[in-house]
Amino acid sequence: PATGSGIGGVFLGMIFGIMSFVGWKAAASLGEETRDPHTSIPRALLGAVAVIGCYYVFVTYAATIGFGPSNMDRFAGDAAWFDTLTREYLGAGWAPFVGIAALTGAIASAIGIHNSTVRLLYALGRDGVLPRVLAKVHPTRQSPYVAASVQAGYSVVLGIVFSAFIFPDPATTYGYFGGLGTLAVLLVYIFINVSVFLYFFRKERENFSVLRHAVIPLVATAAVCLPIYGLIYPVPDPPFNLWPYLIALWALIGLGFLFYISRRRPQLVEVMGRAFSESGDEPDTAQEDVGGVRDRKAPGGRTTPGRTD
Repeated sequence: PATGSGIGGVFLGMIFGIMSFVGWKAAASLGEETRDPHTSIPRALLGAVAVIGCYYVFVTYAATIGFGPSNMDRFAGDAAWFDTLTREYLGAGWAPFVGIAALTGAIASAIGIHNSTVRLLYALGRDGVLPRVLAKVHPTRQSPYVAASVQAGYSVVLGIVFSAFIFPDPATTYGYFGGLGTLAVLLVYIFINVSVFLYFFRKERENFSVLRHAVIPLVATAAVCLPIYGLIYPVPDPPFNLWPYLIALWALIGLGFLFYISRRRPQLVEVMGRAFSESGDEPDTAQEDVGGVRDRKAPGGRTTPGRTD
């Protein structure tokens, strides 16, 4: 959707390539529900990256062979290349089944993002950072239905408004917000890399590794900066050129909210982010008394949600 050429266009295109990997860290949001999360979660994350990477390489290779190496312009300009290749090699009768499979994959991806967001809304509501009504669970299904309803309703309204009044079609809306969210995630990755170095260098000096805690985060940060550079120069077409400003505005809102919380209810600042800090053989973070926040159970008696259906 946003035009670009040369190396700047490659960097800009990396935004959408990285967007395809964003869901790899969804397992991290299930730390409270996992036995021995310090072992299970890293395995799940590394496994997800490996499987996703191999799958994308295989699919891209198959599509390249399908169109032919000399027809990459046709491949790049085909918005539904999987449908095109199906009709060309298997026949038109198979196209609906491939379309259903692609739609199922898109829905599964959306559900994964939805579940991660709902889990965070639930945790923030349980801890009192956001309205506690978000921590209510269904009396029968034991799922965080309020947080799920808020997340789903917000997404539907946002999609309808932007698709109807700002962008020409839903696909452009999806691409715009997907790219916007990916850029925000890249900035988070940079902060995480810097935090890893500072934490181990200052507080865990005996466990500090130059390779793991300095070289690898530095290389990862440099790689992440490439697509960010592609958004700055050359300047992409409107409204994609607004991405950095929208993220800066959202960050300012978040910092303002954090400042408000730190002044009005400072004990909540300590609670935030502790959900995954305890190992599986220690007390559940949601049950312990942290900074004066005691017995943080959601209505219904459950500490952590089950399904989000």
